[in-house]
Amino acid sequence: MKNRFLLIQIVASLAFAGSAIAAPPERVVESFDYPAGPGDPTDYEGGEGWNIYQPKWLVGAVEVSSQVDIIAEGSLTYTDATGKPFPVAGNRVENKSSGDLGIRRLIDDELPAFESLWQDAESSDARDERSMVSLGKGGGTLWFSMLIQPNAAKWFYIHLKSRVYNAEGAGVVLDYSGGKLKVGQNWGTNRDQTLIRDIILPDPYEPTWVVARIEFGKGWGTDGSNRPLDHRRPPEEGSVIPEPTGKLTLWLDPALATAPDDSSAVGQCQLNEFRMNEIFFQINEGGALDEIRLGTTFEAVNK
Repeated sequence: MKNRFLLIQIVASLAFAGSAIAAPPERVVESFDYPAGPGDPTDYEGGEGWNIYQPKWLVGAVEVSSQVDIIAEGSLTYTDATGKPFPVAGNRVENKSSGDLGIRRLIDDELPAFESLWQDAESSDARDERSMVSLGKGGGTLWFSMLIQPNAAKWFYIHLKSRVYNAEGAGVVLDYSGGKLKVGQNWGTNRDQTLIRDIILPDPYEPTWVVARIEFGKGWGTDGSNRPLDHRRPPEEGSVIPEPTGKLTLWLDPALATAPDDSSAVGQCQLNEFRMNEIFFQINEGGALDEIRLGTTFEAVNK
């Protein structure tokens, strides 16, 4: 009897230990829950869903050890038209310097939640061998959201890009300047495209919740096989460049309860083939952003 009771105790203990193991994140989150004031950006390794090989934000292209004042006290906040508040935590990023601030971070693109979007790298000269998977498989959907408050900043932009396929940064850009937001694609040097223009923010001195849905196209290969494209090289002579088959839909300050309808979007455009595994942003003096979310459903980015 004693042995049987001991066995039950052991089994129960193992079951409890198994349940205590944290499940992998189902989305990417950054709430900038770091101490306000000057600090070393390479110590900012919070949030969830970030690449384990490069868990910290980088300033520009390399890690820095100097103290920079980029974390301001308090979060940006948003309450939708129904009175429902967006859940926030920590502090916010705000550029208090007299110049431009650029920060980048790799996402954990091998999260099980992103399995439907996995696209293995095939480029032999991939720039970062530590992360050889990017998101962008044809037919997949990716949601992105963030809180922004430009204040008096002349410009800032958010770049969803791949560090594997293109050292120059192919991807989707959300660009704010002159009081207006626009959406474009960057295919490397001298290949920028503006796809949605002149989106006026409700108030640049108040937080705006920006939500984007990216629907990846069928792929670059002639058979629709999602073969990666090296945007640094022109297509082979005689090859046929297909029409864009992806799509981006953008909303400002939608309701939080359910996914917004396309009819309420402030802009929609077609997208050419691209991959992403990194979030990069640059902010001019005075600009602020907060609460970055990335996931495969609206429910992953609305809380």
